[in-house]
Amino acid sequence: MTTINTFGTQASRDIARENARLRMEQGLSAYRTPIERAKDKPDSLRCAITAKCYECVGMDGDSNFRETIRTCTSVNCPLYSVRPYQRKPSCLDNV
Repeated sequence: MTTINTFGTQASRDIARENARLRMEQGLSAYRTPIERAKDKPDSLRCAITAKCYECVGMDGDSNFRETIRTCTSVNCPLYSVRPYQRKPSCLDNV
């Protein structure tokens, strides 16, 4: 059986827009928080780490929480080295 990957297709974008519209009609944010995503995927380690970092920075609904997590200075945190939204080093960083 062959499956078709629809990631990034117009159909998947339309579904995402429709889900965002429905959430806004319910008075919710158009996008799910990392904690909501982690609850949807309880076996995902990446979702769990992202949710914990989101919780740690305050969950204040700040749309710029990704930058806050990226610039985290809690080097004693066990998740510091695997926190999300870090920029991948390029080959030019060592020059």
